[in-house]
Amino acid sequence: MKKQLIVECKHIQENCTYTAEAHHDLADRGKRLGFWFQVVPSVITAFLAAVVMLGWAPLILNGLTVIGAVISAVGNVLNPLKDYFDHLNASKNFTVIKHDARVLHDTFSVTMSDKEFAIAVENLHNRYNDLVRFVPPTDKKAFEEARRRIKDGVHDPD
Repeated sequence: MKKQLIVECKHIQENCTYTAEAHHDLADRGKRLGFWFQVVPSVITAFLAAVVMLGWAPLILNGLTVIGAVISAVGNVLNPLKDYFDHLNASKNFTVIKHDARVLHDTFSVTMSDKEFAIAVENLHNRYNDLVRFVPPTDKKAFEEARRRIKDGVHDPD
């Protein structure tokens, strides 16, 4: 019985490793998009608005100011920083469950009875399933990047 429970813990650990890494990739992507769609256009628009306000601007800068403001508005509506925080939090939660699965099968299982271990694994399984229900989805590109990084040994202890 314990061997099957250890196998289940290892499956949860592996699933969490891949999912956490994919969410990290998506969080990084959201952070970069947030910079390019919110920060850069806002700074450019503020600069151009100051130039226009001071009367130093040729007519073309008026149009660029409007374009910069539109890009900022679109960036605020799309809100890539929300995606950043959603995926970052998902990644952190999967990482916690991954470590809980590892310590459960490597350390705690040694001193637990079969019944105690079964209850602990069931609770871990339920936590994992609850998390999967509420996190945003990943995409194929993020998963493939996660797979590559994991296969390269990024999660292997030194």
